[in-house]
Amino acid sequence: IEGKVILVIGASGGTGHFGVQQAKYLKAKTIVGVCSSKNSEFVRGLGADIVLEYDKPNYLNEIGDLRFDLIFDTVTSPTTKYQEEIYRKYLKPSGKYVAINGAGGDSTKGMIATNCKMLSFIERTDYHFHMLDYTQYKDLELLAKMAEEKKLVPTLNEFDFDKKGVISAFDLLLSRHTRGKIVIKIENDVDKKKQ
Repeated sequence: IEGKVILVIGASGGTGHFGVQQAKYLKAKTIVGVCSSKNSEFVRGLGADIVLEYDKPNYLNEIGDLRFDLIFDTVTSPTTKYQEEIYRKYLKPSGKYVAINGAGGDSTKGMIATNCKMLSFIERTDYHFHMLDYTQYKDLELLAKMAEEKKLVPTLNEFDFDKKGVISAFDLLLSRHTRGKIVIKIENDVDKKKQ
């Protein structure tokens, strides 16, 4: 990430807002966040150098000649618009396009191609399904250090664990227009005794 030019699609959402903060912490050269105009100041506050407001006309013109080393797509899913068609042309030839969800059927095709090498014809040559190979302690230690230094700060939408709260939380989740993470608070007997 250090010295790289990064684009985060869905920069104000539950995963994207962490992506912007991590890119900043890891010393990305330029961080561009894509979000709605109502979340642009929020994304700038997270550390984005440039904010593309997708709900404004001709917003892609702001990219100009900028090309990305990494595009982090937190938006594309089986139920949303396919973002890669919009942004891939801005990727450097050596760059990586990482979609955390993928469009409908992507994960199935990827798992088949990954597990059955002879069926790799169903996968594009420039597109690979990747199961994260993480080092639990190293990654968690970095996140903990960032949190302790107040460089990784979650934005939370909290809901009570009751019918109204759970329905509201899922409505927000399904809207795909949340700012930060969605949390359903569950009190236990210990919490009640402390109050």
